[in-house]
Amino acid sequence: MNISKKKLFIFTILFVVLNHVAIIQCFAGNSNNFPQRVISLGPNITKLIYLINSQDKLIGITTHCVLPIKEKNKEKIGNVIQINVEKIISLKPDLVFSTPLSRQKSIETLKKQGISIIKFENPENFEQICQMLKKIGKIFNKNKTAQNIIEKSKKQVLAIKRKTKNLKKKKVFIQIGIKPLWTSGKNTFINEYIEFAGGINIAENTKKGIYSREKVIQANPDIIFITGMEKSKKAAENEKTNWLKFKSINASKNNNIYILDTNIVCSPTPMTFVKGLQNFLKFIHPEITLE
Repeated sequence: MNISKKKLFIFTILFVVLNHVAIIQCFAGNSNNFPQRVISLGPNITKLIYLINSQDKLIGITTHCVLPIKEKNKEKIGNVIQINVEKIISLKPDLVFSTPLSRQKSIETLKKQGISIIKFENPENFEQICQMLKKIGKIFNKNKTAQNIIEKSKKQVLAIKRKTKNLKKKKVFIQIGIKPLWTSGKNTFINEYIEFAGGINIAENTKKGIYSREKVIQANPDIIFITGMEKSKKAAENEKTNWLKFKSINASKNNNIYILDTNIVCSPTPMTFVKGLQNFLKFIHPEITLE
């Protein structure tokens, strides 16, 4: 890369970062200036908005966003990938939260219409989940609420880590999808569920996430978790039945195969991360009790 191209690259990165910061500062810290009409393009973002009780500012969500039972009156603007740009524009939002799954072409169209966009990256670990809540709390002028939730959640996570620190580690495999068989590697919050609960992820060194039954059989996990099949509980049950056929696996031999709630495990807030971690702990080390 020559010097001129390198300078252009650095300038572009700085422009994107500074523009992002400027939007946050514009909305944060001034009770008369924080957003009144917000659209969320990510299920985890929607959950965080509800967590700090700012759902009254939320006017649009995706079809993948899960709302409380009594709260079904939010406009659907498409799914996490394909959004209805015209509908979003017609709703006249003053801020849209996007994700890496949001189509860039659609996002650029919204920007050209003068709509502010803040993009949230997918959190890789519990700490990033907490930082994401902190950032949303700042935007909605709910700093204290967000901080209280974060402090309480971190305290609960630390308590579990202390209880499992000196326990014998059990081998764990987590299946997140089928066709292909999908799992989660080391630098993920799903791997943290396993480690914090006193387990060892047999697939921690996988980079792409795609795994094989042969590798699982060879590693012989003590426990198998199944999640990520929100559209079909029957599919998850079928997978459990399939795993039970492999009697050479300790998890199958001892009937230690469990189906987990996708909504909690796969897109957690700081609070639901704690709930998910408690579920992992219950199955990995049932002898441990929590106060």
